[in-house]
Amino acid sequence: MRAPVVVRCADGRVTLQADQADALRRSGELQGRTRPRTWLTRGEVEALLIRRPEFSVCDFCATRGSSEWWDFPARDYDLPGAGRSVGNWRACAACTRLINAGDRVELAARGARLNDRPASAYRWIHDGFWSHREGAPRRVERKDDDAT
Repeated sequence: MRAPVVVRCADGRVTLQADQADALRRSGELQGRTRPRTWLTRGEVEALLIRRPEFSVCDFCATRGSSEWWDFPARDYDLPGAGRSVGNWRACAACTRLINAGDRVELAARGARLNDRPASAYRWIHDGFWSHREGAPRRVERKDDDAT
């Protein structure tokens, strides 16, 4: 598994999965490894991910192609030995149901099942989310390119 890519923006940083960054670079939206083509804001980078659903990846189970996406606000925090978690966590519809039900065990089991990894690895990552979560989730509305 490739390491996440941190994109520097005008007003902070956005952490992307490596394949999301690759797809954004291929589309011409990003140049190089971590530089936006223009001095984009975090919101503009996040809007690219909303507008282009193929870029969205669930932060809890790593799946794509969900019928809906939810953002869960969380405080930034350090992941010992693995970098830093910055900003919202994005969840697919299935993980959102588990989060809203407070089902931590099944949430970790889902990630493990879908990615052939031990559930303990997901519990460790998710524990950081649970302890830094703040506020209510918000549904991510998909933006069409031709909408103004």
